[in-house]
Amino acid sequence: MRDRRGGNDTLSVDQVSDRRAREAARPPATSDSPGNPPAAARPCPDTVVPTRLPALGLGAVAAAVGLLAVAAADNLARTASTGARPLFWAGYMTIVLPITALVLFSRLTRRQLMWLLLAVGAALYLVKVMHSPLWFTFHDELGHLRTAADIQRTGHLYEHNPILRASPFFPALETVATALAGLSGLSLFVSGLVVIGVARLVTIVALFRVYEFVVPPRAAALATIVYTSNPTFLYFDGQFSYESLALALAPIVILGALRLGPRAGIVLGSTLAVGAVVTHHLTSYALCAFLAVWALLVVVARRRSEEARAVTIAAVAAIAIAVAVAWAALVAPVTSGYITPVVRNAVHALGDVVSGGSPVKHPFQGAGGYGRPAWERIASLASVAIVSVGVLVGLLAAIRRRPSALGWALALTGAAYPLTLLPRLTQAGTEISNRSSGFVFVGVGYLLALIVVRAVPAPVHRRSRHVSWGLASLAVLAVLFIGGVGIGWAPAALQPGPFIPAANSRSIDPLSRWAAVWARSHLEPGSRLSGDVDSSLLMAAYAGQDPQSGTISSIPVSRLFTATRFGPVERRIIVADQLRYLVVDRRISEALPGIGFYFAPGEPGAFHHSHPIPDAAVDKFHRAPFLDEVFSDGRISIYDTRNLLSGGG
Repeated sequence: MRDRRGGNDTLSVDQVSDRRAREAARPPATSDSPGNPPAAARPCPDTVVPTRLPALGLGAVAAAVGLLAVAAADNLARTASTGARPLFWAGYMTIVLPITALVLFSRLTRRQLMWLLLAVGAALYLVKVMHSPLWFTFHDELGHLRTAADIQRTGHLYEHNPILRASPFFPALETVATALAGLSGLSLFVSGLVVIGVARLVTIVALFRVYEFVVPPRAAALATIVYTSNPTFLYFDGQFSYESLALALAPIVILGALRLGPRAGIVLGSTLAVGAVVTHHLTSYALCAFLAVWALLVVVARRRSEEARAVTIAAVAAIAIAVAVAWAALVAPVTSGYITPVVRNAVHALGDVVSGGSPVKHPFQGAGGYGRPAWERIASLASVAIVSVGVLVGLLAAIRRRPSALGWALALTGAAYPLTLLPRLTQAGTEISNRSSGFVFVGVGYLLALIVVRAVPAPVHRRSRHVSWGLASLAVLAVLFIGGVGIGWAPAALQPGPFIPAANSRSIDPLSRWAAVWARSHLEPGSRLSGDVDSSLLMAAYAGQDPQSGTISSIPVSRLFTATRFGPVERRIIVADQLRYLVVDRRISEALPGIGFYFAPGEPGAFHHSHPIPDAAVDKFHRAPFLDEVFSDGRISIYDTRNLLSGGG
């Protein structure tokens, strides 16, 4: 029976829209419990006895104090001051733990729970914004900035993008951002921040609403909080990237199939599924797989209350799969060439590890000597162990509850977590493991919430034994949050700071950005150039240039910058690859690369560099014949090779 005063500790049920009026007159049967078929779900009433604590005020104050601490920590990090890292973690924990404690220990209405979740989502997004408050600095952000700038400049879609080849063929994010910029007069940077900020809040609310169909509101809030601890949530899925927007669309597709009747559910669900398909490839594939499994489970379960949804779910799944296949085959065939090599390399590397052909990747061994403190490594390992054990225990709890088809689909999604750890045994598979966490943690959140709400039922009295379990749960969640960030983000990039060569966001500083802004005004767009990985990235994103890397005539293009003299081989590379400009950042001779390579993953010595590039290698261009230095700020130079390409060399 539902407790009309609290309403947060009853087992929720699957919502059937056409039974709302009839079910409102009687207490609903508990869902997912043996012997009780699912009935129509009602929102948790907001007429409960309010908590004695001003929950929303406390949550807002905690988030604000945490953000102030993170801002101060980032300012310290920019000047390499001591104490920046501990202060960052203190601020981060101040954001998430007090709000989690309110959800655990207070009797809250579903509306209060939702506002607290929005506070967490907004605060964690602002942590990302404060990392780079003036311009985009993450790799994928610069790739999407290039696509958005091309749309804004030409008015056409599907322009070539040398940074992120798949981006122009999934242009929903850039279309929305450029439309907002055009209507409001905002810059693409500010428009991008607004779009992703709204998407972040929609993701939080939509996930909470989906969880409500299988667990009570308090458990749904805890599941959502657990989801925010996944390795990609803080930075990767908060950046200006197509996955960040697609993750907001995917749960709304599920909500459409749950809340609406067959016709409306099919129309809305299919429309949003198509939107997810044209926004991001991997998210659409994950959504299609989830819908297909869910539809199959509905058919297998044969529950009378779910029969009406079977057609809706199956139709939305079929349409989503058909559109995804058609889009990949007809509009974005480049997707296969973009994803397949990553998967193939990871599979081959994992096979070599299993066969003994190559050693297991050493965990937390940062490239260039940029490693993690011991306590962060311990927290990361502990978070993996906690989630792995929690998934197993949560599956047992789910079996006892006899969940609905949606509950089983979420449970199976979470059960895939241990499989996503296998690619981490190799260098090539780390990215796959990281990227998958944004999807599998939808199920992990559900399974871990089942455990927590069973151990800590609400309300918790001060002298109750459940207080100890609640405090233990807070400690476990603290480890999950710290470990999740530790696993998902490079140690050197966790906070801003002084320049580090080839370190993504740590290589994007005012000097390098100013060189790219100058190039946008003075160099011909679309010119072929070469430079270190981050100089090339900036020139492509801000100046519209076409950077080149890899090999030419079986010679690595990187030899241009690593050779200590400018000789016939270097001239041959420039002529054969038709490189019009060379970008030379002398700072690459001062430190090891943050990501393991200076120019490309296949360069000689990649991930094993023991010494920076020699000074003579970066100084040789100043003395090279037939090269004109057209830009210099003392550290970065741009050389024009026109005389060499015209036959002067």
